[in-house]
Amino acid sequence: MKAFFTLSFLFLCIYAQPVLAQPSIQWQKSLGGSGTDFAESMCPTADSGYLVIGYTNSVDGDLTSHHDSDEFWIVKLSASGVLQWQKTYGGSNNDDATAIIPTLDGAYMLVGESNSADGDLTFNHGGYDVWLVKINDTGKILWQKTYGGSNNDAAFAIIQTPDSGYIFSGYSRSNDGDLTQNAGVQDAWVVRINDTGKILWQRSFGGSAADYAISLTPAKQGGAWACGYTNSNDGVFNSSHGGSDAWVAHLDDTGALSWIKTYGGSYFDGFYAIYACTNNGMIAAGSTFSSDGQVTGLHGAAGSNGDVWVTRLNDTGAIQWANCYGGTNYEGANCIQQTADSGFFVSGYSGSIDGDATACNGGVDYWCFKLSSGGSLQWQRSMGGSQNESAYCGFVTADGGYALAGYTQSQDYDVTLNHGGYDYWVVKLSFTASTPTLATLSTQINVFPNPASGLVHINLPEALADATLSLSNVLGQLLYSNTQNNTSRSIDISTLPEGLYVLSIKNQLGQLSSKIICAH
Repeated sequence: MKAFFTLSFLFLCIYAQPVLAQPSIQWQKSLGGSGTDFAESMCPTADSGYLVIGYTNSVDGDLTSHHDSDEFWIVKLSASGVLQWQKTYGGSNNDDATAIIPTLDGAYMLVGESNSADGDLTFNHGGYDVWLVKINDTGKILWQKTYGGSNNDAAFAIIQTPDSGYIFSGYSRSNDGDLTQNAGVQDAWVVRINDTGKILWQRSFGGSAADYAISLTPAKQGGAWACGYTNSNDGVFNSSHGGSDAWVAHLDDTGALSWIKTYGGSYFDGFYAIYACTNNGMIAAGSTFSSDGQVTGLHGAAGSNGDVWVTRLNDTGAIQWANCYGGTNYEGANCIQQTADSGFFVSGYSGSIDGDATACNGGVDYWCFKLSSGGSLQWQRSMGGSQNESAYCGFVTADGGYALAGYTQSQDYDVTLNHGGYDYWVVKLSFTASTPTLATLSTQINVFPNPASGLVHINLPEALADATLSLSNVLGQLLYSNTQNNTSRSIDISTLPEGLYVLSIKNQLGQLSSKIICAH
């Protein structure tokens, strides 16, 4: 973990600044208690607010009720991020909500996994089951049902079908109960149900190793496109690129596999999100650690540091383009959505301060970016604190902004509150024009390490990318000056005597000054 040093400014002059190319934080909210609180999904509500779902084991803070152990936790926020109500669902064992969607009748469907058989649950097949919970707009349970067999089964995604039923996807280790076969250790599992939860069809498929169905999207020809990753190189996954492969499949209206294809290189590759495009085909996003096969442009070391991997596919799964996005540290994408201009909004996490990612406050941060229809990076934004943050969900809002939800461990930089451990963290981004001040910009500047003996690195916000950096000794003698149009700079102080130096950052907005300690 890097120790970051926040600049304290000595004097400043403020001038007007044009609207930035990237969106700004309109509001952000941490939610939880002293335990672990993970937000895994979010959806808009009819009143322009948000429902956020995940799991909690806290019994204090924003929590007012608790069954036991981990359980579903739903939070209702207003359009401005005010907590309006919250509820927990579950039993005496562990329950984890992974997705929420609005339904055609004005209600909401929650999906996840549970190994409880009491409390809000009435049945358990054995181990973990898939658990579906339908609620109204005040959080009242309308109906709930478990699905699975005697081993562990889980769901990660759910979509609604035109007939008001649902399709969910995940994995299964069972070959009994609601399942009729298992190809190996763990199969991808896709299930279609009617509007009351009755199974219409279910399909488990895979090879001899562990396989996951992570995300779903409606297919134009009917049924659904599913994606995930596989550790198998046999069964339906008989075309392996090496390591773990990403995959996409089409299941028709009867649950039959029309086609299934694998993608990647010699290391880990996985798709965590898929979205049906308005102009045919689909877009898939996830992570790659490969630099060969179908993967090009990896920013980090192959097999060690991963990039976001976004792949545009046609209706039958043929690659139209595939790009890596990131830096030399870790990146991954958990969500992707097409935008009104036929581009794409991608959200996940980043730990880099180079390549496509120009800032990181520590550990890994929320990272989101906008792509053109052809995959060109149009803007990117990192958000977080000195600990770890990861966005599990992100989407375009009705007002043209963006909403993200996930977790945070921090209480500094962009995060203003932490209840303890991991909190839900919800961020609303907006392109609302504003005039930044040096006071706000100073919190976005990272200087590290400090004290230093060699290179001192300076990460700047976009508004200060064109600033002149100067270094002087305590007598005011200028030792270094450089003007670039770059948010990442470095100064070599290895030849300077030990002691105190003054760093100055200056552009049309004014000037910031701070101390740097040289210690060999």
